[in-house]
Amino acid sequence: MNSRLLLVALSLCSVVLAEPYTPKSPDEIVAQLNSGFSKEADRALKSLRSELRQQPENFCLASQVARELIRRARATGDPRHLSYAEATLKPWWDQPEPPVEALVLRATIRQSLHDFDTARSDLEQTLRRDPANVQAWLTLAAIDLVQGRYDQARQAILQLTRRADALTTTTLAAGLGALTGQAQRGAERLHQMLQQAPTASVELRSWAITQLAEINTRLGRASDADKQFQAALELDPNDPYTLGSYCDFLLDQSRGSDVIRLLSDRTRQDGLLLRQAEARQQRGQPDDLAALTGLVTELETRFNAGRLSGRSIHQREEARFLLNLKHDGAAALPVALKNWTVQREPSDARLVLEAALAAKQPEAAAPVLQFIRDNRLEDVALQRLAKRIVPATATPRIEP
Repeated sequence: MNSRLLLVALSLCSVVLAEPYTPKSPDEIVAQLNSGFSKEADRALKSLRSELRQQPENFCLASQVARELIRRARATGDPRHLSYAEATLKPWWDQPEPPVEALVLRATIRQSLHDFDTARSDLEQTLRRDPANVQAWLTLAAIDLVQGRYDQARQAILQLTRRADALTTTTLAAGLGALTGQAQRGAERLHQMLQQAPTASVELRSWAITQLAEINTRLGRASDADKQFQAALELDPNDPYTLGSYCDFLLDQSRGSDVIRLLSDRTRQDGLLLRQAEARQQRGQPDDLAALTGLVTELETRFNAGRLSGRSIHQREEARFLLNLKHDGAAALPVALKNWTVQREPSDARLVLEAALAAKQPEAAAPVLQFIRDNRLEDVALQRLAKRIVPATATPRIEP
């Protein structure tokens, strides 16, 4: 899921995560974390938590702590931060009518765990009470875009045009357009808006540039996309979403060495570890193959633990693991299809098409092909795969 939008929502108004352990109180120490944040930021968070211990019913303090912990969960991929955020909000978590901001934060945590229906319910309750809540509209738009509910996403974006800044709404509209037959127009408008908003926040500009790079990737404009991914990473070199998206682009360009360079020290997040393993496999040097064995074992352990937890938030990564690293299309296909019932982004569609081909079950891809036709989804990679599944005359036309 495009978790960059959630960071934008948090920053305007102030993830792939494993199964979390929920502490009994906000102050319980489960483990000492290497946060990866500056000492100043760590000290500020420690100070806020110290204040909260003295005033446990102070929602203003609790919301500040929870917001920072959610930000850290997204930035690091460490699920414990989400658990601490939930524990911080415990006094308000189960209230039938908690403060509006508690509802929005609860929705953000729930959607990070792919509990989209409950998160949506929280957001709808928020908007009944506070129709102008920008963060709620942004989070609702993020969920709708991930789930392929484009009419609903369009309505959320329309609400935001009156409430959010022009770069945010243009980026959202361009992303929606790229999924519904207006990629060229969206890319042009977003490029123009970026030129008009040079002083926007780092988070917002990086997200917008990444979105533009993804649109150009789907249109087959590799040179433009490469430059834009690099520009986004210059602004925010540690953003996991941009890193993952750029590495997918590089893998498609057979540039595994560049992926290894980018991800060599990034092993905490499953999605980035998966891409590192794919890059090692692609490059195929003796040291790569030796490292690959350990990476595959580690990923298998993580996915097994995820299945035992009963959570389904890693289905996209697990399907990709089974398909690309275990080379088991028959096992990957049902996982990819189950993931498709939850998430319907272009990468999810691609997984189903690739797994259906690998499993020699092309008929299983019919719902995805229909979705592409219905929404006029533009993506050169999906077009190539579709042509392999059905005769070219029956495939959805997706112009580069």
